[in-house]
Amino acid sequence: MRSSGIWWLATWLFLSASGLAQVTTVPKQGIRENDPRLHALTNARILAAPGKTIEKGTVLIRDGLIVEVGADVKVPPDARVWDLVGKTIYPGFIDAYSRLGLPETLQPEPVRVDLDPDDPNAKPKEIPRESAKGTRSWNPRVTPERRAADYLNLDKKKTRKLRDLGFTSALIVPGRGVFRGSSALINLQETDVDTMVIAPLVAQHIAFDFDREGDRGYPNSLMGCIALIRQSFLDASWYQAAQEAYRKSPATTERPETNASLAALAEQAQRNPAVFEAE
Repeated sequence: MRSSGIWWLATWLFLSASGLAQVTTVPKQGIRENDPRLHALTNARILAAPGKTIEKGTVLIRDGLIVEVGADVKVPPDARVWDLVGKTIYPGFIDAYSRLGLPETLQPEPVRVDLDPDDPNAKPKEIPRESAKGTRSWNPRVTPERRAADYLNLDKKKTRKLRDLGFTSALIVPGRGVFRGSSALINLQETDVDTMVIAPLVAQHIAFDFDREGDRGYPNSLMGCIALIRQSFLDASWYQAAQEAYRKSPATTERPETNASLAALAEQAQRNPAVFEAE
């Protein structure tokens, strides 16, 4: 639903915040912007929470963040005032499981390999896969070190379409493998990716992604997939203990090999939740 009388509050915040002075790691070239950093949206009908409506209230925003909402908010003298008489403000939606901006190699594989029904001798369609780099797990489906934030290539038209539907944030989740990697939370604003990313490491995502066609290696059954998940967690615990033992006694302890997959899984298991995908 779209209406001139409705403001997607979070969308307005993200779009306006992109023009504000903010902390950045990129050197500024030329004249710097000095737009107002304090905004007051006044005289609007505000849906603050389910069952809580302010018929005529004010939203105070500083540096792109809401600092106060209410019917009796005092507007600071240095705020830029936006009179929203006749308009309604409510929070934007969050797409809680999205593949937006990810390359084809991190999109879900089709359940069945496409075959040409008119050519019985045709080879199965080759499904693109991410090539392994560096020190990784022995199994190509175990990639906990993979981070969605490192692969984002967002299409402005697609993000604008989501904003038009009322979505202002999205959790981007890798869609391939058993240990698929970590998700990233982003704002759907029109700016560079570095500014869009709110949290680059949200959760580790795990799926029962086994080889249903029988020609892509282990695991090729649900039981094998579960065994691989359990063994990977055990290996990560062993790896962490082995590295710690070597750090304590490098002269008398054999140096363990380096494995980015097990290192990432061990570290993330301590601070990030694990989200299991199920059919």
